[in-house]
Amino acid sequence: MQYHQELLTVDLTKQVNDLSPERRTLLAKRLQQKAAAVTAPENSNGWPGQMIREPSDRYLPFPLTDLQQAYWIGRAGVFAMGDVACHVYLEVERANLDIDRLNLALQRLIEHHDMMRAVVLADGQQQILERVPPYEIEIFDLSGRDAQAIGSHLEEVRARMSHQVIPSDSWPLFDIKASRLTDQRVRLHISLDALVFDGWSIYLLLKQWADLYENPSTPLEPLDISFRDYVMNQASLKDT
Repeated sequence: MQYHQELLTVDLTKQVNDLSPERRTLLAKRLQQKAAAVTAPENSNGWPGQMIREPSDRYLPFPLTDLQQAYWIGRAGVFAMGDVACHVYLEVERANLDIDRLNLALQRLIEHHDMMRAVVLADGQQQILERVPPYEIEIFDLSGRDAQAIGSHLEEVRARMSHQVIPSDSWPLFDIKASRLTDQRVRLHISLDALVFDGWSIYLLLKQWADLYENPSTPLEPLDISFRDYVMNQASLKDT
């Protein structure tokens, strides 16, 4: 990756150097305009440019993005090769894992991140739920079982969760279970639906979850704009 980036930088530098003085001046002007747009003064809502916050509408239904809509339609089974959920399944194993403490850290994230409380309604809109019941990680206690029984259990859970289609109209759109293999080792089974988690979201979630587990007093950065605000602002740009 680093080698590829270096080649790309060299190639772009050569292209810029090959431009005529007039074109180089025009390019510099356009880059300055883009930089100015990024650092534009805040509007009355406290956000750069034309970003509009609507906190009073935070829990009202709002449209799916194009990508979310594709995922939602594809999971319904109305098309060939459908009836499949686009999601991420992973397993994490750790020694001396305190599941109660891990659950409390997860609960903080659910309360902090709107889209961890989101569902997709039957009419194809999504909605952030203001309140949800406490989430409890289901625990399978396999301590004392023989290796064959543990292996069969892990294969069964993996086969089921790696291909599951979580109902999109009911909360939550994620599924987390724990298999206690011995008194010291626990394996987590984590399924995250792409309707509400993208790649960066998953990285952020796992990092914050680990941070909160290690230090429950870890502060979380306030989120003054919701995903609903982003989607509604994005939609308004289509008419500009």
